[in-house]
Amino acid sequence: MNKPQIEISAPPEHLLHHPDVAKTRALHSGTLFHGTGRLAKSNGKLVDVLKGVLESGLQPQVDHVARLILPVERTVSLTRQRIYARLYGEKFGVNNFGQNQLDYTFGNHDDWWRYFMEECKGRGKSLKNLPWLKVLHRNLKDRFTVDEQKHWKDGDFHKERWFAHKVAAEKNYPVVIGVDETAVQPLDLPHGLSDFEVRNADMISPEALKFIEVPLQRVVEVRELIDKLGVTKMDVLPIEIGEVVCWEKGLEKCAQGN
Repeated sequence: MNKPQIEISAPPEHLLHHPDVAKTRALHSGTLFHGTGRLAKSNGKLVDVLKGVLESGLQPQVDHVARLILPVERTVSLTRQRIYARLYGEKFGVNNFGQNQLDYTFGNHDDWWRYFMEECKGRGKSLKNLPWLKVLHRNLKDRFTVDEQKHWKDGDFHKERWFAHKVAAEKNYPVVIGVDETAVQPLDLPHGLSDFEVRNADMISPEALKFIEVPLQRVVEVRELIDKLGVTKMDVLPIEIGEVVCWEKGLEKCAQGN
């Protein structure tokens, strides 16, 4: 593991002593994390992702990475690194005012993103991944157009597809969802990607969801949504308190991978 070059600041006092710190710390144990936005694009329309998750669970989505290297094309993307999930939440939860929607984060979004992507690529060059080249070749031939095949090494080409559902809407914001790890049957992943991601091919039911993290200023709104939907046994926590728990663990623990 390369030492992450990420500037870290301590949480403000009011977050350090927030009443949800102990609960969040406990709920993070035995948890896989999924990062998304409250809203997303689907066929040109806005979709309330969080409402759909609360009603129907986490549904496998068309996944550009899976199309390249996995036996299935739709997966639920999860991670053991909560910071990694927060980054995806920020990517998809963009609004018209930019991504800086949180009162506190454990490290800068861009620095963490750069670190995780470089680690994935660096570790992915391992000889352990040679058997995956055969899978990659077969998937490229069977699943991709000629134009897509020509651009499969083009990072910018793929980014457009990785984040095709993100949307800049005034009411959008990041969401981190905690999933009971005993409810997940992980797919085999290439070395490097497996250090930071867990992929599941099946739907993850609402009953397997342990909690939802949203920005502090959105907690009341989401609790009202949960009450309206009649959902029981669902904790709603501030993302900022999840960041405090990461700060307690320290930089290297949050960065090390599986």
